[in-house]
Amino acid sequence: YKFPKYENSPYDTSMFDEQPILKRASCLAREFDIVVVLDMGDIQPCNPSEDSNCPSDGRYQYNTQVAFDENGMLLAKYHKTHLFYEPQFNAASPTDPQTFTTSFGVKFGMMI
Repeated sequence: YKFPKYENSPYDTSMFDEQPILKRASCLAREFDIVVVLDMGDIQPCNPSEDSNCPSDGRYQYNTQVAFDENGMLLAKYHKTHLFYEPQFNAASPTDPQTFTTSFGVKFGMMI
């Protein structure tokens, strides 16, 4: 799935209209008033003529973890940086750890 750009805005699943898994996870979090964290693939387009690391098919594919809060809002997204026998994915550039704080005051870190 191509993961949409996101901002912390009022609940609106329309940003996931073309991503049924993300839309369903967001709706489940809201329906059951739970925090949901899941692992999935994330496709990000790139242009080989502008990015020398861009794969020939014009897209990066990342092993990605996402988290939704109890209102179905996207809390965080993390791309795995160290792949282990996962040739279908591209390794993301190392970044600062992704964290999110829940409504019940617990801070979580994301890693795959």
